[in-house]
Amino acid sequence: MSIQQESCLQLLGRLQKRPSLLGLDPYLFPNGPKPKEVIEVTGEAGTGKTLLLLEFIKKTILPIRYNEFQIDGLEAEVVYLNCDQHFNIFKLVSLMEDYLSRCLLTSDSDLIDEIISISLKRLTVFNIFDSETMMTTFHLLNRLLCMNSNISLILIDSISAYYWQDTMVRGIRKMDLYVLTVLKLLHKSIKDFQVTVIFTRPQYFQTKSGIECSPVYDLCKINTSIHLQQRIRDDIKCNIAEVRTSSTMVVLFYKILQNGIVWSK
Repeated sequence: MSIQQESCLQLLGRLQKRPSLLGLDPYLFPNGPKPKEVIEVTGEAGTGKTLLLLEFIKKTILPIRYNEFQIDGLEAEVVYLNCDQHFNIFKLVSLMEDYLSRCLLTSDSDLIDEIISISLKRLTVFNIFDSETMMTTFHLLNRLLCMNSNISLILIDSISAYYWQDTMVRGIRKMDLYVLTVLKLLHKSIKDFQVTVIFTRPQYFQTKSGIECSPVYDLCKINTSIHLQQRIRDDIKCNIAEVRTSSTMVVLFYKILQNGIVWSK
C-alpha cells in the first residue's frame, strides 16, 4: 500500500472553497469554466481580446444580489496582470454602468455607483512592465491565494508581452514553447489552488499548428482556445470566434458594440 503525502499548502488549496465561475459566459463556456482550467484568447489587434477580458471581469466581480435587486454577477474576485498596459478602468466602469442600468431598470446613479464601488473592491490589478516583475508577481500570487479564498479568476494580458526580453535570457525562440514555459512558471506558484486562468496573446504569436488543447485541468496546459477573427461574409465584415477544446469546436459570431460584446450562433 502506497502512502501519499501533501503539504499544508496543498491541503489548504484542495480544501479551500472558492466562488464558482459557472455562468461566466454561457456562449463560450456552456458548462464552465472549471477550476484549474487554462483558457487562451488569441486574435489580431481590434478583434476584442482585451474587451472580452473586461466582460469577464464585469460578470465576475458584480454581486449575485444587491438588497432586493437580482444582479446575476458571480461575486468572486479577480486578479488582472496588466502586461500590455491595455487595461482601461473607465471602459470597465462604463460596461458595468450600462449593464446595471438595464438590469435594475433604473437610472439611479447613486445606486449604480454604490454597486460599482463595492464590486471594484473585488478586482486586483498588477501593472507589469518587464519580465522580472512578471515572475515576481507569479510568486506573490501564491501568498495572495493563500490569504484570499474569494479569488477565482486570474487574467493575463498578454502572456507574450516580454517574449523578446526572455529570448535574450532564456534563449527560447519557439513561440508556442515560450507560452508553455510561462504557464509552467505560473503553475509552480498556483498549482495547489482551485482557480481559473485566462490569458491573451496576439494571433501572430504561435506556430501554424498551434498548441493542442488538453482534457486535463491542472493549470499547466491549455484546455480551451478562443480564436477571435474578422472575416468577410456576404460582402460584409463580421467577427467570428472559434472556440476549441480537446473534443469540440464551436463557431460563434459576435459584434463589438459600445456596451460590450454581443454573441450569436
